[in-house]
Amino acid sequence: MRVDVYPVIPAAGPKWPKLLEVKQIVCEYYDITKAQLEGEVRTAWPVRARHVFCYLARRYTIASSRQIGQFLGGRDHSTVVHAFQKIELLLIDDQKMKDEVGELRARIFEKVSQRIGEKS
Repeated sequence: MRVDVYPVIPAAGPKWPKLLEVKQIVCEYYDITKAQLEGEVRTAWPVRARHVFCYLARRYTIASSRQIGQFLGGRDHSTVVHAFQKIELLLIDDQKMKDEVGELRARIFEKVSQRIGEKS
């Protein structure tokens, strides 16, 4: 069962977050390096950040699962799909995850708003 806790915001062109923006925000939030996010480390914190990145990137960018996987260190699209589904399930009843994703989503769209404002 799919629950749209954070619905997709319809947008086009420069209003979409860029993968690099999402990556930077996730790395800052979880206090990890880009190398840790992209790497093979399987400890809980980097894995959580990696899964959340996949969720946010798939949900709020125009990138495909394949593109996200390539951007995330050459991972297969099925890895991105698995991470997306895992976070989607956690969002059903994990308040901490809801808070994290909500905060990250706000930061991402704040960044997009700033970028759009700079072009005006």
